Amino acid sequence: MNASSTPSVPEGIFTWKPVFRAMAERLLEYRDQQDVLLGWLREMKEAGMEVIRLVDKDGSTPLNEIDPFTFLANINRGLKWEKRIEIARELMARLGIADTPPPSDFFGIPVVDHRKAWFFSFEADRNPEDVTVLWAIAEQALRKDPQDLDPDLYQRCLDIRGVGMAYLTMALFWIRPDRYLALDSVNTDYLAEQGVPERVLAARDLDGYRKALAEVHQRVGEDHAMISLAAYYRPAPMELSDEELDGRFEGFMAEWAKVNGCSPEELARTLASLKEPDPNAEIGNRLTTFPALAERLRSPNLTAEQLGTEIKRVWALGGQYDSMKWGQFLKAPEALDDIRNLLDDAAGIPLGARIERFVLDAAAHVLRLAFAALAGEMAGEADRGPSA
Repeated sequence: MNASSTPSVPEGIFTWKPVFRAMAERLLEYRDQQDVLLGWLREMKEAGMEVIRLVDKDGSTPLNEIDPFTFLANINRGLKWEKRIEIARELMARLGIADTPPPSDFFGIPVVDHRKAWFFSFEADRNPEDVTVLWAIAEQALRKDPQDLDPDLYQRCLDIRGVGMAYLTMALFWIRPDRYLALDSVNTDYLAEQGVPERVLAARDLDGYRKALAEVHQRVGEDHAMISLAAYYRPAPMELSDEELDGRFEGFMAEWAKVNGCSPEELARTLASLKEPDPNAEIGNRLTTFPALAERLRSPNLTAEQLGTEIKRVWALGGQYDSMKWGQFLKAPEALDDIRNLLDDAAGIPLGARIERFVLDAAAHVLRLAFAALAGEMAGEADRGPSA
């Protein structure tokens, strides 16, 4: 994948970028008032908000210092977007940020583990200067590009217990994604797939990080946020046992049956009257066609007509049943809404979930038409009476 093929996204995505930049700039004013920042977080915790851990290893000793990245980790953890937006709004208000709209999305942001939201260790294992050097690197990153950072300061941050290259570059990406790219495992796996050598991605110091950035820019592109989005939302490889395949297909059938107001057994009999189903083909079909569909969906000027072959292959059961063809789907009155929901990037629903929903809805709508047709045929036969 080269720079020209890096997917683009419509407007309204990456609303988090100016927010974290503004928060980081304002946080620098609190470098010597860390007690104020911790006080805010304790008040938020008492109000029922899900903030980071605020006590030491013993569970009772209050945390007495904090760096800007750990502070921002309150937002960048594996919480639902609604909770992250709520926390972001509260922290922006306390920091006095009124001229930047709150975020409405978190696309492409690597998040920290709930259990490891601190960028430093518990007090017993913490070096006295750990938090100080994190403040220093945050200020440098806001003012300087990677080639201008202090290598010794960068290395001191890497040497902090529990930080390392992945966490440090994630944090720098949060506050300045136009210049810094996270080298966490999700991004490096994706970049390796795009042809960036793994030995380059395994950077150990600032010089190695600079070389990795140069290689990424040459082979993939310079839009770090878009690269991270592509990495985090690319179709994940799946390895399913026969039991898992059967279980997933049974769940798929159960939801179809619920939509159509019948039992899974009745649905199975109806499908069997059309053509023998093959659950393995359904799962395999999605795995092979999702990547091409994802690329199409990321085009900012995509129209329904341009979905073409990818949609025809991925929708419903991939045309296994004669009655479940693309033309049949378009006869359903819900078809246009299904397509709109599939293309709705602004809804904040991950691409994979939208495709899953489309597959399920399209199948349900076509099955409803099939049931109606069968019911009509049965009614006609009843009106005609038994054949001689």
